[in-house]
Amino acid sequence: MRFVWLVFLVIVFCDADAQVLRVMGTRSTACGGCMSVMVGPECFPDNPAALARQNDGFIAFDAANSYLLPASTTFVAGGAVAVYHTNLSLGIAYSGDEFFHETFVSAQASKCLFRTLLAGVRIKYHSLFQGDSYGKSHGASADAGLIWEISDKTAFGIFLCNPFSVSFSSDKSLSGIACVASGVCFHTGPHSLVIAEIEKMPTRPVNIKAGMEWDFSGNFVFRCGAQYATRMISFGCGFVLNNIRINIAVSNSLIPGSQFTFSSLYEFAKR
Repeated sequence: MRFVWLVFLVIVFCDADAQVLRVMGTRSTACGGCMSVMVGPECFPDNPAALARQNDGFIAFDAANSYLLPASTTFVAGGAVAVYHTNLSLGIAYSGDEFFHETFVSAQASKCLFRTLLAGVRIKYHSLFQGDSYGKSHGASADAGLIWEISDKTAFGIFLCNPFSVSFSSDKSLSGIACVASGVCFHTGPHSLVIAEIEKMPTRPVNIKAGMEWDFSGNFVFRCGAQYATRMISFGCGFVLNNIRINIAVSNSLIPGSQFTFSSLYEFAKR
């Protein structure tokens, strides 16, 4: 039985209909927002299948600041346990700025269904407050994902973010921003990978994404990426010192504009 303690960032923006947006980690942000096919603890906020092979515990912190929209502060804490080859995790989070406050609890299960097929499901309960004009709303949403490791060098992933939502407030609806993303990851060498992804949201054009990651020395990783529909360009890097990982990403897009993201992670693994 192995325990995982998590602290990660979720950036959530809402409009008058109390919409709940998806989550995105620092590593995915640096790789052009690709989140459907990468695996490992640094991808926990993304595809819930990312932790299907995670056996070692870790603690992490992730923070971001956007310059187009009001800067938000987010704290998330939780834990997980591996039971019968299934990774079960629980998280509690708060995100807010001067106009908006959200608290939510998430429960996630990740499992290797077969030797090369990873699956995950995440359920979230949301409590949102958007000022006196909009009041409070409560509801739930869910994420699901699959990753198929076709070979040692190629993987295919699909991620369903907020495919449905349920409102618990009689006077206020809660709607999730539904998103379907599918991508392919190619390991072009022992220390590099390339990701291509297609994403679709209702009433929005198809978004094409691409990302790259180079591990230069085992202690330094460089990342970059781009998106077509949002005109996003991103760069980032990661540092590894023993069991400590630090990731930084900078990006610019139509929304949320210029963004700086930072994350740190300590993994309880013997190296």
